[in-house]
Amino acid sequence: MHRLALQRLVWSLTVPATLLATPSVRAADDELPSPRTSAESMPSAWELVVGAWLPRFEGKLTFGSGGTEIEAGDLDLDDLEATPAAELAWRGDWISAAVGGFSFSTSGNAELAPGTVLDGTTISTATAARTTASAWSAGGRVSVALWKPFARQTALWNAPKENVAGVGARGSSIDLAFDATLSVQYLSISQRIEPVGAAIASFDHDVLGLGLGGGLRFRWNPGEVVPPIHEIGISASAAIGPALFGGGTFVELQASLDLELVPGIAARFGYRLLDWTIESGGDRSVAGLQGLFLGGRIRF
Repeated sequence: MHRLALQRLVWSLTVPATLLATPSVRAADDELPSPRTSAESMPSAWELVVGAWLPRFEGKLTFGSGGTEIEAGDLDLDDLEATPAAELAWRGDWISAAVGGFSFSTSGNAELAPGTVLDGTTISTATAARTTASAWSAGGRVSVALWKPFARQTALWNAPKENVAGVGARGSSIDLAFDATLSVQYLSISQRIEPVGAAIASFDHDVLGLGLGGGLRFRWNPGEVVPPIHEIGISASAAIGPALFGGGTFVELQASLDLELVPGIAARFGYRLLDWTIESGGDRSVAGLQGLFLGGRIRF
């Protein structure tokens, strides 16, 4: 009898304590952080792009005040030329920066029409000429993301969202960003005509181009939807601005498609354009380079 009463007393004291302890354990479990998804902010990374740019030199050239405006094609300077190009970029969550450059040259043989004026000299008869054109550039750009519709935080001035819209089924994810871009390009331009039996006409000038523009970056990680593909990326940017240290303007445009089959390594296919208008001492170059880009990208 006494033993039974003692058991009932212990039971009555133990059960309430257990019931009170259980909710606190569940509450602690609920407060554990959820795992990050691929559509949330990505860690910073470095990227190296190396490849061949295949541009053509196109435009109109004038040598000397009152000179004849001549098409680059009429000077046999518009052939496609393989040009090495490289770029090193750092990409953060909201800010990215890149530096790079290229070196281009082409040459041809042309026939100058009678009446052509070069540096004040008039060609009286049809004259054969050796022609060359070259350009090299080094510069960089800084981009700031203004809006990322699929990210947890769509803009720097917005609070993070509870739901991440960029996460799809079977491990897939989408990321999209719209950027504002500041571009700085140092350009060195050289053009030369060597007529047979006449004075050489040349134009050599260096400018610093400052451009403002924008662009977009799109990334799709297919996850298990398309297993052979690790990531597909599309990017495009454009900038326009003045050419300092010489009257004129410059325009640049880039667009690319990255196909990543192995994490961190991608093939890049793209298009690049660099146009300029430069005037100096009566010489004038309204020309540019444009063509496809083929290369690779390494992310580390």
